[in-house]
Amino acid sequence: MSSIHFAEARLLTGVAIALFVAASAPKVFAQDGYKVGEAGSSPAPSAPAAPSPQTGTRMARIEFVSGSVTWRPDTRSDWKPARVLTALQPGAQIWATGSGKAELRFDDGAVVRIGQGATATVETLFSDAKGGFTRISVDNGSATLIARAGRGVYQLDLPLYAVAASGPVRLSIRTDRESRVIVRSGKAVVQSDKGKVQLSAGDTLSLASPDAAFVVRTAPASDSWDRWNDDRDSLLPRITSPAGAVIIPTIIFGGGYGHHHRDGEGYRRHW
Repeated sequence: MSSIHFAEARLLTGVAIALFVAASAPKVFAQDGYKVGEAGSSPAPSAPAAPSPQTGTRMARIEFVSGSVTWRPDTRSDWKPARVLTALQPGAQIWATGSGKAELRFDDGAVVRIGQGATATVETLFSDAKGGFTRISVDNGSATLIARAGRGVYQLDLPLYAVAASGPVRLSIRTDRESRVIVRSGKAVVQSDKGKVQLSAGDTLSLASPDAAFVVRTAPASDSWDRWNDDRDSLLPRITSPAGAVIIPTIIFGGGYGHHHRDGEGYRRHW
């Protein structure tokens, strides 16, 4: 792993995030004090470090599968059909080919959906008393991140830049001839070798080459990918406390996913 240097930055509604920069690697955001950053957009995963006593056990799983979707636990393993409720750990890859689509759910309630030929690699799942950090690299296709309010930071690594956001946020990325991010709600920060820029709801940014300048434009109208995400959003559980807070644990210790309840299109509402 190449040497990592970092500079502290305060981004996204007062959340303290540290920016880690590796030469010739996507930029990595993390909360203050985190030391995260693997080189390359889809590196061969290294063995994760053993968690400290203060580190919570992060969980992620495949929540929904439609069409041709395969997965593997690491780059040394063979691809096999993706199954709902498959647990995901750092190094896992999910590949949605053709019209295939998949939805990944994380223990804090955040959702990442992929389709249109996308390959997603779970690079980092980390949590401690300061909050959580989740990093996913996306090659090709489309992906959407939906995160609720919380202390966690989600980062999507694209071929030409990285996008970091703290909920509540909904954003989509496209990686084909260019890398594009569209923020539908909330805020996000885009970082590349050329610098960084903050996007707000209704903004979009596209890069076709590493040398391209950041130009923020108005987001385009919804397309078929957005409409599919809207349909999936309608199935998201509405489990709230009297105060209106979503009852989903931010850190889950130990093993097991607990109880599952089928809701509509196979959506399991409880861990």
